[in-house]
Amino acid sequence: GYKSNSLLVLCNSIEIIIKLMKWTDIKKDLRKPQVKSLQLTEKYFTSNKTGACLIHMPTGSGKSGIIATVCNLQYNKCTLIVTPRTALTKQIKSAVEKVFFEDVLKKKANPNKKIFKDLLSKETALDRKNNYDDFIFITTIQKVDWIRKNNRSLYNSLVNIIKLVIFDEGHYEPAYSWSQTIRGFNSKKLLFTATP
Repeated sequence: GYKSNSLLVLCNSIEIIIKLMKWTDIKKDLRKPQVKSLQLTEKYFTSNKTGACLIHMPTGSGKSGIIATVCNLQYNKCTLIVTPRTALTKQIKSAVEKVFFEDVLKKKANPNKKIFKDLLSKETALDRKNNYDDFIFITTIQKVDWIRKNNRSLYNSLVNIIKLVIFDEGHYEPAYSWSQTIRGFNSKKLLFTATP
C-alpha cells in the first residue's frame, strides 16, 4: 500500500508541474490591443464559424506577439503559419519560438513544449495516425501553394492534420492561387494584417 500511495502522490505532483500555460496567464503583460485581439480570437475559436477571422493591427502594435500567443498558449491543435516572404517567415518563427516569450515577456521560451517544424516541399505525406497537436509548421505561402500543385499527397495530409492556419500579411490571401491553397484547409483561419 505505501509504495502505491507514494506513486500516486508523485503522479499527482507531476500533473501539477506540467499544467499547460494559457494566454490568460500572461494577460497582465500584454498591451490593450493585444488583449482585445486575443479575446476576439478566443470568441472565434469557440464559435461554429467556418470563415476566416481577420485581425487588423497597425504596424508596431504587437502582431507577432499575438501570433506567438495564439499558437503557443491559446490554440492547442496543429497549426500552420504562412507568410508571403522568407524574411518574414524567419522573423515570425523567431518570435513564436523564443523572442516574444524571452525578450518581450521575460518568460521561459516555448512554455508548452510545442514542436516547431519548417515545411519541406519534398516531404512525404504525414501519417494521420500520429498526433500532431503540438506541431507548429511555419513556411511561406509560395511553398504551400507549390505543395498543393506538385505534392498532392503531402498537401492532402496537411489538410487533414492542420486545425488552424495563421496567415501573416493576410491581405495577400485573396490572390487567386494562394486563396485556393488556404481555403483548401478545413480548419480555422486567422488572417493578420496591418493594411486597412
